[in-house]
Amino acid sequence: MGSGARTFAYPGIVLGSVALILHVFVNQHYDFFRDELYFIVCGRHPAWGYVDQLFDLAALALVMPFAPLRRAFFTPWPYFATLVAATIISPNVIWQWNHGWPFLEIGAAGATTKNMAMSLPAYLVSQVVLLNPAAAIVWIAGLIALALSPRWRLYRVFALQYGVLIVIEVLTHGKDYYAFSLYPTLFAFGAAATENAVSASMPRAWLASLIVAVGAMAAPIAIPLLPVDRFIAYEAAIGYRPSQSEHRELAALPLEYADMFGWREMAKSVSNAYWALPDEQRANAVFMANNYGEAAAIDVFGDRLPPAISGHNNYFLWGPRGHDGAVVIALVRDPEMIKAKCKRVGVGETIDNSYAMPDETKLHVVVCIDLNASLKDDWAQFKNYN
Repeated sequence: MGSGARTFAYPGIVLGSVALILHVFVNQHYDFFRDELYFIVCGRHPAWGYVDQLFDLAALALVMPFAPLRRAFFTPWPYFATLVAATIISPNVIWQWNHGWPFLEIGAAGATTKNMAMSLPAYLVSQVVLLNPAAAIVWIAGLIALALSPRWRLYRVFALQYGVLIVIEVLTHGKDYYAFSLYPTLFAFGAAATENAVSASMPRAWLASLIVAVGAMAAPIAIPLLPVDRFIAYEAAIGYRPSQSEHRELAALPLEYADMFGWREMAKSVSNAYWALPDEQRANAVFMANNYGEAAAIDVFGDRLPPAISGHNNYFLWGPRGHDGAVVIALVRDPEMIKAKCKRVGVGETIDNSYAMPDETKLHVVVCIDLNASLKDDWAQFKNYN
């Protein structure tokens, strides 16, 4: 490795190490993110199934025959690698098959109802913004070199894979971070390409310094470093407005931060409603959540509550857990809307956290006595793969 390569390699190693340390120590600065709570609960229900999108593999498979690397098909190694990969993912494939391929249904819901549509230019701009605008110089250099340089003609497949995956994500309304797995390769080739293009040590040092400076300025947006009020002020000072990746209303905080707030208050209010019930009602009571975030919050933070139920994603597969709907605790925007579904309704505390997502705050805790639908017999109608 030449001195120029070290100019980019050493800052990369240092920045990567610093980023890892920051993530470890400040990741829970605000609180657990919605998905983190969900993954904790999923970890309590070991299974072979995991819902994810396989577009990275699909994109690579699509472009391999059109790249110089196709000569590898005349060796045993691609087939050996395919066999190893198939062995690794086969339990998940079998699980998906046994459960009706839920990842297809969830992917379709994301493309049609959940995720915001982005144009190709908007999606590409988001890649530049999210991955540090100054660092974009490096990965774009890698993309161009892979696409055009005779030196790396053999590895052109990675440039083709990038183009195909980006188009797939745009067409299927994928979120802007879905393509992030492509960038380590582009950064590696981009560092080498930048070293070749920028021969003098001083310009290299300036570029490395620019990347570090912009990264430091953007750090509070990527990692919860600042107290939340200071972050809101910082956000306003630099003119940053979070992009809207889902069909959900945003407040002052980006979705990734807002979905860290309100869960403990929610669990406390639901726990209070549960323990305020008479003994005979409490014995049959269960919290039925609108989504996996609410359900997981109760399962993680609840005060000696029975496991929550929900029709959302994996919670649907876990079923009503023996409950029939005799006593159901729920969260609603308007208590009047649920009265027609229950024989009797009691209204408890109101959850209000100004930092939380608007659709997870100002909710009322209600206790539904004798739900009209039978949770055991009619569970299928509550399915919500999204």
